[in-house]
Amino acid sequence: MNSGTPFFRANSMGAAQIADRHLFRPGRPVNWTLGQSSGLMGARTSVAYAGPNTIVRWTFALFVLAIPFDTVNFPSEDFALTKTVGMLFLLTALLFDRSNCFRRPTAAFWALAIYATVYVGLGMSVGGSFRAELVTRALTWIQLLCLFWVSTNVMRYPAIVTDVWTAFVLGCVVLSVLQVTHIGGKGLETDTAAEAARSTTLGANANQLCGILALAAISLVGLVTERGERKRIPIWLALACFACLAAGMLSTVSRGGLMALATGLGVYLLIGHGSAVVRSRSRIVGLIGLGALFIAIMSNGGTRERFKEALMQGNFAKREFLYPAELGMFAERPLAGWGPVAHRYELGRRTFWAYHHEVPDTHNLFLWIATECGLLGLAPYLAFIGLCASAAIRAQRRLHDTQPLAMLATLFVVNASGTWIYYKLMYVVLAYVVARVAPFRSTVQPIETPSRRLRTDHGAAVAVETSDS
Repeated sequence: MNSGTPFFRANSMGAAQIADRHLFRPGRPVNWTLGQSSGLMGARTSVAYAGPNTIVRWTFALFVLAIPFDTVNFPSEDFALTKTVGMLFLLTALLFDRSNCFRRPTAAFWALAIYATVYVGLGMSVGGSFRAELVTRALTWIQLLCLFWVSTNVMRYPAIVTDVWTAFVLGCVVLSVLQVTHIGGKGLETDTAAEAARSTTLGANANQLCGILALAAISLVGLVTERGERKRIPIWLALACFACLAAGMLSTVSRGGLMALATGLGVYLLIGHGSAVVRSRSRIVGLIGLGALFIAIMSNGGTRERFKEALMQGNFAKREFLYPAELGMFAERPLAGWGPVAHRYELGRRTFWAYHHEVPDTHNLFLWIATECGLLGLAPYLAFIGLCASAAIRAQRRLHDTQPLAMLATLFVVNASGTWIYYKLMYVVLAYVVARVAPFRSTVQPIETPSRRLRTDHGAAVAVETSDS
């Protein structure tokens, strides 16, 4: 063998997948041996997985931990806690690790950026009475774009993903305890049709709170079932956390969040790849989770009555009035919609008799965009969602990782009855889904000889040392 001409090539099943299968954690060197492949027999290879800066990692985990407490204001009444920690995270990424955190954006980012551009362009044509709110929304879109971009790059690293979702589950368990014990304030919203009181803690919206806890439950299932070097949570602790999250969800009496959780568990139950052990573990967890959820719903009087009202009388908490009005608005102005902000006031005008002159939410993500920006905004946003869905499917097929698809399905169901278009958690979840397969776009190319340093696009430095044979 000629020691001066070593060759190493990584494709979709090469170094990128080795990195993604959790053989190493950021910053920890690992030695492994290549077999006879492309002329390298017995070459000793050293892999150093250079992940993001430690400060960036921990501020990101702190930010995700704070997301469930979005209604808490700090340091002032006009500044949310999540905004404070989110700005801290972006600042540390900019100061300490620009090379990892601000790498070339993905195609999904550009699709979302096109939608934001359309939003701003259409907003400029809206009347001056909405100008202040439009400026605020435009600044929010800049923050969300930066958050999605940086989160996608940070969450390429599997060990960081584990830390992040563990922090998220921890925060949601604390929130659920506050919800069940009524600590931190309690808001009651009585559903007169079902004669059920919907309680929330920290002033949170009941539907949003239930959706957050549903995503936390699916994250917990992923931490327990997915394989790799992840330090799995002990089963007894996972069951206790799941029961706590379920109790918090039931106390909100939210049908949409419970259906979202059932959908995510159904993904684990019905879809599976990999070894028989992996498939069996996922399906058993999904089946147990669905069974426990059904029993809990049937044993909770308020939740059971709300589902009965929906099935027997078509009572969907006034959504049965909103959806026809929104479809009519879209039919009248299909191309550019009614304009940012203005579309909600038009919807309120059409449904004032049902909402008592309040400005209602559309209670559906895609109807929000359709009435707001029409097809001009709906097309790039659907492209963005389609790229995220494609990434989730590829992660499930190539990596046998069901968690991205389960979380995406849960998020879709949440947004079928609610609107999270400005909610940070939504873009963190979508960034995780896209980042899960981002390493597979990488290739390894030789840089120097005779000891060649090979670097992938996602931060893995590979040094191949050759010897004469």
